[in-house]
Amino acid sequence: MSREQLVVDRTRRAFRTGRSKPLEFRIQQLKRLRSFLKERQKEINEALRRDLGKSELSTELYEVLVLEAELKLAISRLAEWAAPRPVEKNLLSLTAEVYVKPEPLGVGFDHIFYTGSTTVGKLVMGAAAQHLTPVTLELGGKSPCYIDSNCDIATACRRITWGKFINSGQTCIAPDYILCESSIQTRVLAEIKKCIQVFYQGDPKNSSDYGRIINQRQFNRLLGLMEGSVVALGGDVDESQFYIGPTVLKDVKGDSRVMMEEIFGPLLPIVTVSGLEEAIQFINDREKPLVLYVFSNDQKRIQRVMSETSSGALLANDCMVHFIDNALPFGGRTGTGRVLPEFYWTAVQVTMERQVFQRTREAFLSGRTRPLEFRLQQLHALQKMITEKETEISTALKQDINRSQYDTPLLELIGIENEIKLAIEKLSDWAAPRSVEKNLLTISDEVYVQPEPLGVVLIIGAWNYPWSLTLQPLVGAIAAGNAAVVKPSELSECSSLLLRALLPRYVDKDLYPVVTGGVSETQELLRLRFDHVFYTGSSRVGKLVMEAAAHHLTPVTLELGGKSPCYIDKNSDVRIACRRVTWGKFVNCGQTCIAPDYILCEPCIQGQVVECIRQTLLEFYGADPKCSPDYGRIINQRHFNRILSLMEGYTPVIGGQSDSSQCYIAPTVLKDVPPHSRLMQEEIFGPVLPIVTVSDMDDAISFINEREKPLALYIFCSDKKAIKQMIEETTSGGVTVNDVMMHYTLSSLPFGGVGQSGMGCYHGKHTFDRLSHHRACLIRSLNMERMNLARYPPQDRRRARRARMALRSPLIDTSKRTLIWAVVATILGVCLLIALLVILLIAAGLNCTCWYWRGFYN
Repeated sequence: MSREQLVVDRTRRAFRTGRSKPLEFRIQQLKRLRSFLKERQKEINEALRRDLGKSELSTELYEVLVLEAELKLAISRLAEWAAPRPVEKNLLSLTAEVYVKPEPLGVGFDHIFYTGSTTVGKLVMGAAAQHLTPVTLELGGKSPCYIDSNCDIATACRRITWGKFINSGQTCIAPDYILCESSIQTRVLAEIKKCIQVFYQGDPKNSSDYGRIINQRQFNRLLGLMEGSVVALGGDVDESQFYIGPTVLKDVKGDSRVMMEEIFGPLLPIVTVSGLEEAIQFINDREKPLVLYVFSNDQKRIQRVMSETSSGALLANDCMVHFIDNALPFGGRTGTGRVLPEFYWTAVQVTMERQVFQRTREAFLSGRTRPLEFRLQQLHALQKMITEKETEISTALKQDINRSQYDTPLLELIGIENEIKLAIEKLSDWAAPRSVEKNLLTISDEVYVQPEPLGVVLIIGAWNYPWSLTLQPLVGAIAAGNAAVVKPSELSECSSLLLRALLPRYVDKDLYPVVTGGVSETQELLRLRFDHVFYTGSSRVGKLVMEAAAHHLTPVTLELGGKSPCYIDKNSDVRIACRRVTWGKFVNCGQTCIAPDYILCEPCIQGQVVECIRQTLLEFYGADPKCSPDYGRIINQRHFNRILSLMEGYTPVIGGQSDSSQCYIAPTVLKDVPPHSRLMQEEIFGPVLPIVTVSDMDDAISFINEREKPLALYIFCSDKKAIKQMIEETTSGGVTVNDVMMHYTLSSLPFGGVGQSGMGCYHGKHTFDRLSHHRACLIRSLNMERMNLARYPPQDRRRARRARMALRSPLIDTSKRTLIWAVVATILGVCLLIALLVILLIAAGLNCTCWYWRGFYN
C-alpha cells in the first residue's frame, strides 16, 4: 500500500469516528489554525521570502491577514451557517417540519462523481473505468450506402456485408440501407449472398461470429419492420434465441415502414434509384445521417456526394473503419480494420450531433436568451405544451412502461407545471443582482453577485420518468438564460420520439433542440465542449461520461441512484408506515430512484410488517396486480432478467410471479435477507423489497454507514430524539421522516445525492442557481484615492497598520432589507426622542405639585 493510500485510509477512519460533526470541535480546530498563523508567522514569512521573495509586510497583508479574516468570519458565523434552514412549504407538507440541513461530505476520496446516459455501458476512458453492466445499444440514424454502378461491386458488397451484419446489425454506424441502380441490384444480392456464405460458413445461427438480438422488444420490432417487404436473402428467425438471420430486402420503397426508422438489426433494405442525382435527393429528403457511405471509382462523383449532402461523417469505399482513427470524431479507441491504399476514403469532421451543437451555440451567442421577457415567453410555451399534450404524453408512457393515465399527471406533469409556475413567478427575483456584505474598504462601493447564463447545457434524461427528469432541468436552464441540448433516454422510446416531435413546435428549436439516439449519440455529444452537463440516471455509468467532461473542464450535475434505506421503528405506527412504504416502493413498478430499496426493522415486528404490506397491496392492486391498471411494467428485457437474477435463492413471502412476455414482475417482498447478499450490493430499481433485521436503531445506523451514501433515507419513528440521532449520525442526499419520496415534491428543498448517489442539486431556485454563473461584481469610483494608499508600495508600518485595521473590520450588511430596517429603527428612535423631549417640556411648564407627591423630584 502506498504512502498516499495510508494517509487517505487513516483520514477516512478518523472521519468515520464522527468527531468532526460537533460545532465545538470545528471551532476548536479553526482557533488552533488561527493560533498556528500567529505563532508561526516568522517561519511563514521566511518560507515565503525564500520561495517568492516576499517581504514580511507583504506576507502579512496578502496572506496572513486574509487567512485570519476568513478564520474570524468562520468562527463567528459557523453556528449560523451550520444551522437548519427552514424553507417554504406546500399544502402537502404544511404541518411537517421542512428544512435544509448542511452536513459534512466526508473525505474527498469517498466521492466518485461522474455524469452520463442511462444507456451508456462501456464508454469513454476504458483505462479508468470500473466494472460495467452491459447495456442495450439503441442508437439513432439511418446511414445510407450508395453503390455506384462503375465500382468493384464484389469488394463493395464484402465490406458492406461485414459492416452491416457484425454484431447482428446492432452497430450505430452500420450501413442502414443500400441505394443502387436497378441494373445492378441482382449482382449486389448475389455478392452479398456469397459473402454471408463465406463469413458464417453457410449457417449463421450456429456460427460463433454471428450474434443475437438484445431483447424481446427489439426482436419483435425488427420482425414488424420486415412485414410487407420482399425478402431476397435470409429471413429465418428463432424467437427462443432472439435470432434473426442476415436478411436482405429488395425493391424497398422509400415510404415503407422499414425506411421510416433506424433498423439497428440484421435487416438490409435495397432501394433502387435512377442514378447519383436521385440518390442524393433521396438522402437529403431524410434526416441527416450519422454516416454516409459511398462506393465509387469516380473521384468527382464522390466529391459531388460530399458537397451536396450532409452527414456526421462520410466514408468512401469502405464501412466503419473511420471509427478506428483517433483523429476523427469517432476516434479514441482501436479497431480491427485498416484502410487499403487503393481505395479513397475520407470523413466529414462535423457529425450530426456537432452540427446541432454548433447551431445551438450560435443561437445562444446571438444573445436572445438574456432578456427576461424571452425566457418567460419560452416558459409559457413549455407550460402550454404540457397542458395541451397531456393525452399524448400519457399514451406514450402507457406504451413505454404501462403507466396509468391517472398516475402520469400526479407523478410527472404536475411537478413540471409547478416548476414552470414557480420560475415564471420568481424569475425577476432570481435573476436580480444579489447584494452582499461589505467591509470598510468597500463601504462606499457597489458590491453584488450577478447570476448569468452558463451557455449551452447538455441535459441527459432518464427513462423511468422521461418527462419530469428531462424537462425539470430544462425549466431551470431556460430560466437561467441558457441554451440546452436535450437528450432523452432511448429506452423510453415512445416518449423520446414524442418529445422530439413536440418540443420544437413550442419552444425555440435552435436554442432547445432534441437529439435522440443511444450510446454513440451520447458519446458524440460528450465529446463537445458544453458549458454544463446535467445527467440523471444510473450511478454505474456516470464515471465514464464524467471522464469525458473532464477533458473540457465541464462542470457536471449528477442525479444518480443508490440503495435508499427505510428504517421502521418498533414503536411507530407500523400499519401506516407500511402503507406509505408500499406506495413509494411499488409505484412505477419500483423504477424510481428514490423508492425505498430495503427495509430495516427489528425481528419482533418483521412479521407484522410483512402482513401490513400484504394487506396494502391487496387494497392497492387487487388480488392480481397484473390485471391492475395502476401497476406498471419493467422497461425492457434486460432489466427484467436483472431483477429476476437478484431474486435467485430467495423464497418470496409476498409475490414473486413474473411474465417475460409482458416484462411483468409482481410486487415482491423478501424477508430475513442477509446483509451481504447480492441483493444488498446493488440498487434493485424494481418491485422487489428486501427486509433486513437489525437489533436496534444503533445497529441500523451502523448498517447504513457501512454502505454507500444513499440518495434518500426514510425513517418511521415517533420518538423525536431517536429521529434526531439518526439524522445526525447518518448521511444521505435527503431525509423524509414518517413518509417516503414526499421531499421530491417540494421545489424549495434541494434534490440531489452525495457521493455515489450524485453531485449537485436542483428543483426550483436550486436549479436556477446550479445552471447559472454567479459573477462577483465590485463597482468602484476613481475618487477617494487616499483610502487606497495603505495598500500601495512602498510599505511601512503606518500603512500596514491602516490596512490591517480595514481588513480586520467586520462585515457590514448593506442589503436593501437591512437598510429599510435601519431607516425604520432610526425613525422610531428619533420619534421616541422627540416624544420624550415634548413630555419633559410640558412637565417643566406645569404646576409640579402632583409630581412632587408622586416622588418625581425625589
